[in-house]
Amino acid sequence: MALTQTLRAELQAEGSLGQDAFTVMGLRQKNITKAQAGYVTVYQPGDVLVPTQNYKKQGLLKGQQYTVVSVDRENQRLLVETPGGQVMGVDPGRCPLKSVYVGQEVQVAPGDQLRWTKNDRANKRRNGQRFTVQSIGSDGTAQVIDSEGHTQQINLSGRQYLDYAWVSTTYGSQGKTADRIMALMDSTTTNRESFYVTVSRAKHHLALYTPDKVELVRWAEVSKAKENTSDYVPLEQVVEKDGGSWAANHRSTSSIAKQPVATTIKNPPATKQIVIPHELKRRETERLRTKSALPETNNQPVAKQKYLALWKRYSQGLTVSDPVRLDIQVVRRALKDGQAQKDIALTLSAGSSIVRRIIQDQGKQEAMIYVNQTVRKLLSHQSFRNGQLHQMRRDLQIELD
Repeated sequence: MALTQTLRAELQAEGSLGQDAFTVMGLRQKNITKAQAGYVTVYQPGDVLVPTQNYKKQGLLKGQQYTVVSVDRENQRLLVETPGGQVMGVDPGRCPLKSVYVGQEVQVAPGDQLRWTKNDRANKRRNGQRFTVQSIGSDGTAQVIDSEGHTQQINLSGRQYLDYAWVSTTYGSQGKTADRIMALMDSTTTNRESFYVTVSRAKHHLALYTPDKVELVRWAEVSKAKENTSDYVPLEQVVEKDGGSWAANHRSTSSIAKQPVATTIKNPPATKQIVIPHELKRRETERLRTKSALPETNNQPVAKQKYLALWKRYSQGLTVSDPVRLDIQVVRRALKDGQAQKDIALTLSAGSSIVRRIIQDQGKQEAMIYVNQTVRKLLSHQSFRNGQLHQMRRDLQIELD
């Protein structure tokens, strides 16, 4: 948002963008996973909950907007305001099919580029679809034109599922191209996959802006796709299968387990949430569904005691009230202490109250996904062959500013 505001201010100063004429209350999707959306700890007053099906027992209707008034962490309930102005309590864990949005004021001026943030079949709008404001009145009535050249008059008063479209995330730019691309590359958002998407969007000119040119090369050599904790970590147990331990068998085939992993620990901002791509989640779910029932072994109680002891060790002295933040702090301490990724995942599985509740409410598969995304957030990933990156740099002439 800061980058967008700076860009708009410069465009208004040079006359390319008109002056702000109307303020829209825009809704953009909150950056949380489906599993996280079931817990009150991720909500803030002002968030907007929109069910995608009716939940009559809780009084929630499909497509209606419910504004979070307050968060009752002790009773795991949200106090929400209905579209009619009534206030009622809601358990987010009992309405899994929903979207959660964050409200923000969007100043709109003639010439602004906006995008829809939700599908709307009735009005033929697609999530991510862009349009340009040609004119807008003080009552919110606007004349707009879409990317295909179609013009229409719309009313932007009230809450709208829209946001600025001056800048885009790497994820949002997939499948799109432009004559000129300017990209901000830093250690938080840059990896092999995002780098490839970024540099392949430009038709004629590409400019990368980075705080460190040397470090940019290293960031772009790190792959997020190679590491998948669930590929070699069971969720609460060490399992023996076919006369040998599951972990030992998997070490013989997993390239991750064979190679040392360089770990960098960073404190993620509290407003950032962890997202697991849909395709990764699908693969994990299919793998878990096809796996046969796992036999009980005599090693399981001993192993679980080991990981409970590790949990107590790394959680000792922490005063974090949010259990999600507690899990992150425990993982960070374990990484700093040099624990293996497998042991960290098992420690989280054994001691986390969030994991226990996900297993109880949503099942082991959702718990596995939560463990994955928590561990993955604090791990750096293995480097791919330098020759691949060099080839990529030869294919495109990159201007580093």
